[in-house]
Amino acid sequence: MDSLNVVDPRGPVRGGPGGLQEGAPGGREVLTVLFKHMRRMVCVFAAVAALVAVLSLVRRPAYEAQASILVELGREYRPELGQERPLMPVTPEEVLNSEAQVLTSENLIRDAIEALGARRLYPVRGLLGRLRGTLNLAEAARRFRKDLSTAPVKRSSVLHVKFKHGDPAIAAEALHVLLDLYKQRHLEIVFNDTTLRFLQGRLREYEEKLKGSEQRWEAFRQGRGVFDYPEQMNQLLRQRADLTTSYRQAGVELGEIQRRLQSLAGALQLSRPLEVQGELQKDRIRLRGESQSRRSRMADVSRLLGEVDQQIREMDQNQTQLAALRREVTDDEKNHQMYKAKVEEMRLSSDMNQHRISNVNVIDEGAVPTRPTGPGLGLRLAIGAALALLSAVIYAFAAELTGQGMSTPEAAEKRLNLPVLVSVKRYS
Repeated sequence: MDSLNVVDPRGPVRGGPGGLQEGAPGGREVLTVLFKHMRRMVCVFAAVAALVAVLSLVRRPAYEAQASILVELGREYRPELGQERPLMPVTPEEVLNSEAQVLTSENLIRDAIEALGARRLYPVRGLLGRLRGTLNLAEAARRFRKDLSTAPVKRSSVLHVKFKHGDPAIAAEALHVLLDLYKQRHLEIVFNDTTLRFLQGRLREYEEKLKGSEQRWEAFRQGRGVFDYPEQMNQLLRQRADLTTSYRQAGVELGEIQRRLQSLAGALQLSRPLEVQGELQKDRIRLRGESQSRRSRMADVSRLLGEVDQQIREMDQNQTQLAALRREVTDDEKNHQMYKAKVEEMRLSSDMNQHRISNVNVIDEGAVPTRPTGPGLGLRLAIGAALALLSAVIYAFAAELTGQGMSTPEAAEKRLNLPVLVSVKRYS
């Protein structure tokens, strides 16, 4: 049913195309538009609702298998050499992010697909699938990574892992295979034979170096006669002190003899009896002998003091070189002990790796999911019905806005800005 409107040709023509007013439409106009396009709205509603229903029924539900991994700061995060703790501390967030990168790495995903089988994991279905053929490994890895997700739990050392698949059993199996491969790869990355061989080689080098430094140290001690430096140095110092005392005593005695000789020389110049002169001459000869003896003694003591001083200087030099050799032995021994301890630790870690013992523990392996993810069929159909209704309403208003006719006399008055005199209904 259409309306034929007769208008008064007075006044200017204003308004845009369509039967709706320029401002906000009223409730009557909205209902008029909806009833006017009811048949087509029903068609649009039915088409959209049917499309959503078909897609909901055709689309296979996805099942999500979930697992939880506990990652602790264990032996994997100790430095290979040096201190037991790293200089830069590692936070749990950094550890979880690193493990997540390993878990979602390309090589690990490819290994999991090869273990499961790409054809079994992503079988060909339907005509379109048969036309496309079997997925290659790269395409299967892309789909696998898209269905795989990891999420660390805040303020913890737990990492959640999820995998979606249309088959719940395959979803759980794929997740189990991936976690098994991940634990193996984790140990291969952190502990490998290359590190152990390197440490063993360095240990042999420091063993030879330690033997050489010990031999040089011992040969120097034997060649220079340095066996007990403190005791030997004390003996030399005591000997020097004794020689110094003896030298000073001889000097004092020589001075006394010189004074007595001078006194005798003065006495001999005086006239005395022959017997007295003879005695004075004898004393003079005796004192001259004693003076020469004291001079010889002082010369010998001075020579011995020079030898002792030379021995003290040589002892100091020998001790300096011996201390340098001893420090070399100490450093080589320290490095040897450090590499020896690390080699033993790596051997123990290798044994633990063979038994697959690491800081990564699967606390929830993930059971076979029983419910699909996402909204259920009823909710999807309800959403499809709402979408179909919205599409029908949008279609009705779009058709009204783009049309050339006017549905009501009020729309004609507002569009043309002219009064409507007569409104005649026409049935078609």
